[in-house]
Amino acid sequence: MSETNRIDEGFVHLDVNTQYSLGKSVVRIDRLIELCEENKMPAVGVTDHNNLFSAFKAYKASQKQGIKLIIGSLISIKINNDTDCSKLILLCENQTGYKNLCYLITKSYIDGFKNNEPFIEIKWLEGNSDGLIAISAYQDGVLNQIRKKDNQKLKNLINTMTNIFPNNFFIGIQRIGKPREEEFIDKMVSISTEHNIPLVATNNPRFLSEDDYISLEARVCIDQGRVLDDQSRHRDYTNQQFFKTSEEMKTLFEDLPEALINSIKIAKKCNFGFDNTNHVLPEFSTPEKYNIDDFLTMEANEGLLNLAKNQTINKQVYNLRLIEELEIIKRTGFSGYFLIVADFVKWSREQNIPVGPGRGSGPGSLVAYCLGITDIDPIEHDLIFERFLNPERISMPDFDIDFCVNGRDAVIDYVSNKYGNNMVSQIITYGTLSAKAVIRDVGRILGYPYGLVDQVAKLVPFDIGITITA
Repeated sequence: MSETNRIDEGFVHLDVNTQYSLGKSVVRIDRLIELCEENKMPAVGVTDHNNLFSAFKAYKASQKQGIKLIIGSLISIKINNDTDCSKLILLCENQTGYKNLCYLITKSYIDGFKNNEPFIEIKWLEGNSDGLIAISAYQDGVLNQIRKKDNQKLKNLINTMTNIFPNNFFIGIQRIGKPREEEFIDKMVSISTEHNIPLVATNNPRFLSEDDYISLEARVCIDQGRVLDDQSRHRDYTNQQFFKTSEEMKTLFEDLPEALINSIKIAKKCNFGFDNTNHVLPEFSTPEKYNIDDFLTMEANEGLLNLAKNQTINKQVYNLRLIEELEIIKRTGFSGYFLIVADFVKWSREQNIPVGPGRGSGPGSLVAYCLGITDIDPIEHDLIFERFLNPERISMPDFDIDFCVNGRDAVIDYVSNKYGNNMVSQIITYGTLSAKAVIRDVGRILGYPYGLVDQVAKLVPFDIGITITA
């Protein structure tokens, strides 16, 4: 049997939630991709809740293993004036779809926020749906939120969705052990037949192996501040939401094989990926007679001359180091980056905004010191430039620069205004639980006395990066 035929007869998970669905999943990306390879599943869709936090990390991991990553998100959506939000899976077919999904998620956090959850309004999809595939997400999906008797409202919604997503709107169905599941599937099959909307089977994995259900429950309880044995606690997820194999999914949906086939059809349609090879930076304007490399050389040499005026240095050693660094910077194409950073650091100092002396690997650069980016002499302190920018293993250099909190917003505004809002973005930092914190949190959700749990936690050494394994 050819590889193509084998794929055509299989199944692809289109709606995996990873650990970046914060507090709602324990799926780790590297292990997810390994499971795809082990189970000969050629593609996988990652659809974290109202975000694309995992997209780039998951894409890099999938590329290493030869797995196609389908990038998407499970978004909350308001239908007309409904008070409750429904769920809609959006998957990126191409770059246009990715840009539209980014726009919709951003707009949901800015213009739509309720009960600590971002949402979009259905009207926002109009004009922003190209390159996106939509799946009504199981029992919380847009179609199931319409009451049985509201036939006209259901028809209107179906017309709206099929017009917004022509040939790209699907009905998601699952068998994960939720109440009245078969009744729901019968309803969706009926809608599918009557309105010619294709079904697609999903399983919405939130943990990888069947034994990991307790880990998911623990993570949910930690996030919600609940106790595992609390009988009044609503269980949002079931013990069937693990990474099922193609064979397991075939058994589950042997009566609806087209729902499995459609998962493959959707996977084949989705072909968006990130360009890992090019670093897109804002353009730095140089004087007319200079190109970017020549201007960097001039600015760095001027900085070195000023340095020599103010302190005693071995000019030969410093000149040689500067020439070597400039050669590497120009060869790797990062001259503009150094000039941009030097520009906003200089502006900040002119505005009397305190700037840190430099931290991380950046102070290892003499060019950075000569440009005024850092205040630490790398030669005097025996710092190595190649820790910051290594020509043998080229990666984007990253200056860690600290600004006074009172002037930070002004610096961001300056950079945005000068280089363009579309070229400037703030990034997120993810916090993870330390070993001590895990012990305290797990002890709490198990109902153990705080004093006992605290004693156990204090037995864990303060070593950085220490982990706990069973």
